[in-house]
Amino acid sequence: MKYIGMPHLMWAMFNKSFKKQLVETFNESIHSSKEITKLAKKKYKKIIKELPVFDKKDMFLKIAINCCLLISFLLSVESLPGLDEVTLFYRRAMSTKTMKIFSKLKGKKIFKKNMIKKLEEVSKARYGDKNSCSWNFDLIPYPNSSGYERRFYKCGVCTLMKKYGLSAYTKALCRYDYDMATLCGTYKFVRKDALSNGAPYCDNGFVKINQ
Repeated sequence: MKYIGMPHLMWAMFNKSFKKQLVETFNESIHSSKEITKLAKKKYKKIIKELPVFDKKDMFLKIAINCCLLISFLLSVESLPGLDEVTLFYRRAMSTKTMKIFSKLKGKKIFKKNMIKKLEEVSKARYGDKNSCSWNFDLIPYPNSSGYERRFYKCGVCTLMKKYGLSAYTKALCRYDYDMATLCGTYKFVRKDALSNGAPYCDNGFVKINQ
């Protein structure tokens, strides 16, 4: 994959917030945060280049690129912090004003018929069988149209984090699912099992609010 289009856009959108959190969460100096960000950009471009090309209809490319962003910064700091710090770092870096607006718009669409249809199509396509960094999942409706579960059997985040020796931090991205639910404001996110915990699948549930 090339550093154009979405990969370039995502770096432009989030590199400043990641750099800011190097100081506020990782306690780096302003000078070192600039140097780390420069190094992270080089690593990010390399990681993107190594990323398999996603199908145009694969809706999970953005999540893979977000993962690449985090990986590039983690590989650029002198010493890795603990999981809780990385979780906070990622949450703060991703929760920009633009992201909050995007999330509100996403929240209004997540249960619409056209979104359900798109999820069904992506589920049947099994992009994870063709792309090592994509996802496979089943879409399981809840009773009384109260929501649905996306049951993931393959996770691009798990693949990418393992590839770069960062599996211990996979949960930092998993936990952001709950933050996204808060930002969207139209559903409650629930999960009992996760691939990152060694379970056979992630039972990601999206329950409508105010039913």
